[in-house]
Amino acid sequence: MRVARLRRFVGFLFAWSALVSVALAQATGSIRGRVMDAGRNAPLAGAEITVSETGLRAVAGRDGTYQINGLAAGTYTLAVSYLGYEGVSERIEVAADRVATAETRLGSEVVVLTEFKVEGAREGQARALNQQKAAGNVKNIIAADAMGNFPDKNVAESLQRVPGIHTEGQRGEARFITVRGAAPSLNSITMDGVSILGTEADFRTVSLDVFPSAQLSGIEVVKALTPDLDADSIGGAILLKGRSAFDAGRRVATANFSTTYNDLSEKTGYRGAFTYGDLLGSDKDWGVQISYSKERVNGLEQNIETNDWTPITALVNGQTLTGFLPVTLLQTHVTVRKDRESLSGVLEKKFNSGLRLWVRGFSNQFEEFNLRHGLRYATGVTATGGNLDTTQPVVVNREGTFTNYTATRATARRQIQPRAIDDTSAAVSAGAALQRQDWSLEVTAAYSRADSELKTEQGQWVSKSNLNTSRIDQTDPDFWRLTQLTGTSLFDPSGLRFNQLLVRRDYLFNDETILKVDGTREFQLARQPIKVAAGTKFRWNTKSRNNDPIRYDSLVGGAALDFSDPRLGGNTIIDQSYLRGRYDFGPSVNAVSMRDFFIANDATWNTDIGNFADTNGLFVPNLGNTLNNALVNDYKIKEDITAGYLRADYTVGKWNLIAGARWEQTDLDFTVIRVNANLPNTNRARYVPLLRSSSYDDILPSFHIKYDYSKNLVFRGAWSNTLARPIAGDMVPAFNVDSANAVITGGNPNLQAVTSGNIDLSAEYYLARVGIVSLGYFYKDLDGPIYTANSSIDFDDGTGSKRYTYVTKLNAGKARLSGVELSYQQQLRFLPSPFDGLGVYGNLTWVDSDVDVPQRPGESFTLFKQAKSVGNVALSYQKYGWSGRLSYSMRSQYLSELVAAGRDVFYDDDTRLDLQVGYRFREHWTVQFTANNLEDSPELQYHGVRSRQLFYGMTGRSYSLGLSWEL
Repeated sequence: MRVARLRRFVGFLFAWSALVSVALAQATGSIRGRVMDAGRNAPLAGAEITVSETGLRAVAGRDGTYQINGLAAGTYTLAVSYLGYEGVSERIEVAADRVATAETRLGSEVVVLTEFKVEGAREGQARALNQQKAAGNVKNIIAADAMGNFPDKNVAESLQRVPGIHTEGQRGEARFITVRGAAPSLNSITMDGVSILGTEADFRTVSLDVFPSAQLSGIEVVKALTPDLDADSIGGAILLKGRSAFDAGRRVATANFSTTYNDLSEKTGYRGAFTYGDLLGSDKDWGVQISYSKERVNGLEQNIETNDWTPITALVNGQTLTGFLPVTLLQTHVTVRKDRESLSGVLEKKFNSGLRLWVRGFSNQFEEFNLRHGLRYATGVTATGGNLDTTQPVVVNREGTFTNYTATRATARRQIQPRAIDDTSAAVSAGAALQRQDWSLEVTAAYSRADSELKTEQGQWVSKSNLNTSRIDQTDPDFWRLTQLTGTSLFDPSGLRFNQLLVRRDYLFNDETILKVDGTREFQLARQPIKVAAGTKFRWNTKSRNNDPIRYDSLVGGAALDFSDPRLGGNTIIDQSYLRGRYDFGPSVNAVSMRDFFIANDATWNTDIGNFADTNGLFVPNLGNTLNNALVNDYKIKEDITAGYLRADYTVGKWNLIAGARWEQTDLDFTVIRVNANLPNTNRARYVPLLRSSSYDDILPSFHIKYDYSKNLVFRGAWSNTLARPIAGDMVPAFNVDSANAVITGGNPNLQAVTSGNIDLSAEYYLARVGIVSLGYFYKDLDGPIYTANSSIDFDDGTGSKRYTYVTKLNAGKARLSGVELSYQQQLRFLPSPFDGLGVYGNLTWVDSDVDVPQRPGESFTLFKQAKSVGNVALSYQKYGWSGRLSYSMRSQYLSELVAAGRDVFYDDDTRLDLQVGYRFREHWTVQFTANNLEDSPELQYHGVRSRQLFYGMTGRSYSLGLSWEL
């Protein structure tokens, strides 16, 4: 297998060598130049430079530099253009076998207006649009200036402004990114070419809320992949760009600090950031850049849930009623403290020979501590209508949902859970790039790692008696009502007895080593420039999990531990404003005191021997459950990826073509535990180590075309092929038995990578005064999207054969996704003063999709996690030192997870209204106020139809007031 891979790679290199060897050997010269802003002495990335006599073109890079090769000796006219600036032309002399230098300075047409200065959002918008206009493929760009002028504090929140993107959040903060309907695990994320690793057990992607905006110079969302990018990007590739001192070309220093407030928790926090960049040395050929940020968030999440919806058939007054009824109703109150700290830096050196060296790195630390108080009601109603009081009114609505009924054996559980999460991610990379007249070579080596540690203790108490008749009203799908009619009060702490203690320690580790080599060669083909690029990339990735959930189900000697026991720290009352006063949460206990009591009285678990080192505590350990779950969820997975690509960029007249292909080989090694179900779960021999390997490869061609119809109108088209590898944890060939709920969860080592053929078409009209109107169409033909499958099996758990639900991951059949993106943004400078400071921004994406699910024949489904519409609109203002932005984002509902007919999980529509207002004074200082989630929008999920609520969560509005300084 590895020999065949080597042969393919050698053949690939030979093909590249043969292609570049046809370069015409002729004595030509080059122009190496730089485009700068005349007023601010800052580079203009994305400026377009055209040689009028030949039509040869170049685009200025991040530091404003460019190079044009293949020019015969003579005098040429350079035409330089940049949106928002007046174009200029200049003459330059080129000699054979020589490099002529040029520096062009543009004066912005808006700078000449004495009452206005280009800064902040407008500057960032101009930079992003110029780079997008010059790009050869379909992409969206966000500049750092624009990020700072949206009410966004991290990468995830900034990305939600891009057309076709929506976010998946948690506790009021955006975390994961969905691109054009492709779920988070179907998109790749890199920072300066280095993979960003995730620490989620069930995600391949990374949580982007840990990346502060201050760490970046910009973000690119590539929607039509070129061969030089990693192929695992069905929706798109998110390219994070770290800051560089050469980007500004001068000393840059910024600092900001703000205090934050959440109206639901009524607590404050803070956020601060500092960046410094400078060019050093007598020739200004050393660059140093440092960024640091720190943040504390004190928040609160309050939610209600309706879980385990079950098909019910009940005989009521001689009439058979069928529909769905929930087994459990849950209220949760979670206080949250989050701390984020980030540090990044880069050291660079440029040589006159065209050599550039760099070392860059970043480190992000995220800590969360939350106190979770839960009140869970069990209705006690069975699938045949048992424990349903048929003498009382029973109402089933048109959607088949029981909305009014009386349960005769309802019970309550109190669940108290302090939880600490510690996530870290870091990466370091070093590289060298050599630029010659008509060829370049770049070598990069990098190491990145991420780990996550979860520590939690959950105590559970249940009703001592189940003789509790309760009336349940779910007429309002968002807010159910439970009214107890008979029995000991479910709010009486003395009526709740200890049921279970679960102590969990879960550690996830992920690291990756990368070696990457890229080379380019430029030459003339039919008197037009062509650039051929080739490269290879090696990725050695390891992911492991060590999960130790220790379970205790009883007390020594049958001792009692009521919920009112003073050893737990005494009863406390949850805030009466729970869910804006809609519910009485009732009594709880101090979670920290409860945790300390548990730790002081539990038995000691020894992972190495797979047993309890002592059993002297108050709590009686459940060896079978602990041993089972402590072993079968552990794994170590090695994923090695070898890639190579060929790419050719050819420009002729107004046409720009990109063609090429990428080859990727994936090798997998699993080290897991396989369960011998014939042995009891208390027998260590039941758990057998297992090593399994697999390998596959893919060849992924692509073709991109760009046509500059005029100076302002650009047409694009692309055909590309991409893939998405399965999540590592979903492939682990082991399973976990939950005997209490009769559920077996298993991995599927036979999961295949999802592949997609993609078509992209777009038309973009760039407005002279910094704006754009664009229309795009995209189509994706996917094979094998991965989904959660549920089935019923007979399983002997040691007490005899029972009917279990088996949950695993499967590849679906074919899927199709198509959509339209519409975007418009413009600075309204044609309006009379003071309204000429206004700007508008808006985008809307419509998506249609379907997927074939073999397990559910005859049913139609949209692609998983794909919203049918996503949009943003914003109104901005910038003049006389004032800046402001009112932004609104929306996302329609989408299918999140398949469960069963009538019980599939959907996320409901979501909207957000955010505000930012700032005032710049004394030249370097700005005071800024931001408000997020002004509508207090909740998070809503439901099963099948809207009347079967799953989750209603509130996190409140957040505000910040801060001061920033910029050199």
